[in-house]
Amino acid sequence: GAAAALEGARVVVCGPEGNRGTHFPTSAHTFAGAGFSNAESAADFRERFGLKVVDLKTAADEGGAESSMTFELWNVSPAFANALRRLLLSEVPTLAIEHVFFRNNTSIVHDEMLSHRLGLVPIRADPRKFAERERGEKADHTNTVVFRLRAKCERDADGEVQGGNVYSRDLEWLPMGSELEAETGAAFDTDQTDLAGEGGCAPVHKDILLAKLRPGQEIDLEAHCVRGTGAEHAKWSPVATAWYRLKPEVHLKKKLSPKDAEDLVKLAQDRFRGDKCPFSLEGSGKSRRVEVGELHLECLEWVRDLGRDPRWAEAVELRKIKNHFIFTVESTGVLQPWELLKEALHILSAKCSRVESLVESL
Repeated sequence: GAAAALEGARVVVCGPEGNRGTHFPTSAHTFAGAGFSNAESAADFRERFGLKVVDLKTAADEGGAESSMTFELWNVSPAFANALRRLLLSEVPTLAIEHVFFRNNTSIVHDEMLSHRLGLVPIRADPRKFAERERGEKADHTNTVVFRLRAKCERDADGEVQGGNVYSRDLEWLPMGSELEAETGAAFDTDQTDLAGEGGCAPVHKDILLAKLRPGQEIDLEAHCVRGTGAEHAKWSPVATAWYRLKPEVHLKKKLSPKDAEDLVKLAQDRFRGDKCPFSLEGSGKSRRVEVGELHLECLEWVRDLGRDPRWAEAVELRKIKNHFIFTVESTGVLQPWELLKEALHILSAKCSRVESLVESL
């Protein structure tokens, strides 16, 4: 009946031979024959939508500039989750090096290759405080960030090579803009310090190797950053990656006897030691039952393969909830991942408002 249809629409059943029930009902009339409407209003969405942060790794935890966040979304469609993923990858703006002006480059790295490497260096500058620079628009302190790179390799008095490696930390921020006004037209009338905020503008990572020099070689250039999005080039993407998976669950298709419950938990504990085993026993005597905690990826494979054992095939199955997503965002360090999420949601909201306005104007 309707209950069975709804349950089948809610989960994907994962078995050793493949998955079943992968279709996600998007039409309001999917279950019309069972007397149930799948339609959802904006008020229903607001009431049912859920989001919870379950894990957060900051720069201090990881010993670097990046940070990552894992959060759960529920009562949303795959289209919503994928829209959020695509926004994070392609439409949340950042600043990246777009124009490079060379005064001198006698290294073995060609100008074009060095410019490409510079463009991929993540820049710590809050994109929300800077404006888009349209094609042909004059550079000013609100739409351009300028860095200078001067590096030279020489031998010291002992004959040791000094300055052989050029790193991203050698990029020096110029708050008043370009020092090559005639060539770039990017000298500012206003100091950029207040706009850049605490710590100013700088590469996120200080130890990115840009080039190697030999004695007598040098690099002298200016690199100009502008705001853009990953839809134009990956260098503007604020995330190293953003991905999601369906929330897994272990379903007991029938009530297990106390002995079966003990055997199943022992089987799991023999396979996964200590904290890695999500299976445990609760209760005592005839009320003894199996409790399942958070499932890790290795455990998912094990539970799915239980379907090959005739004893457990009719008792245990691995399922995934179709409208519940576990989302992971790894930031490049330009912005914290929770800030990226908020920006992506703001962009999604603005898109929905534009569509609503267009519909109302028809």
